[in-house]
Amino acid sequence: MPHSSTASSCRTPRSSSARASIRTSTAIRHSREADRKTSTGLAAYLKARGIDTVFICGLATDFCVAWTALDARKAGFAAYVVEDAARGIDLNGSLAEAWKQMTAAGVKRIKSFDVYGT
Repeated sequence: MPHSSTASSCRTPRSSSARASIRTSTAIRHSREADRKTSTGLAAYLKARGIDTVFICGLATDFCVAWTALDARKAGFAAYVVEDAARGIDLNGSLAEAWKQMTAAGVKRIKSFDVYGT
């Protein structure tokens, strides 16, 4: 079973002891600093622990959540956005554009039920 990490306030299923839960508000997005050049080492940290999947939720879907998901994909992680645990701002179509970019990058959309199963 792949190991996973959560971003923002999501948690991995309680029934899966093989999954790791790393709760952080900065998530994979900050595997690069705000300058988008300087690495924080988060992606390497997760990979060193065998984590290959991240579940992302939080605010805002069209900004922080999308950047986190896109950075996770660029770093080689399977990335899932938990739709009912995220909300967008939607400035002039920014939410639709974010989903378009995430879908093109291979980010999957799921519901919290898909994570928790209850």
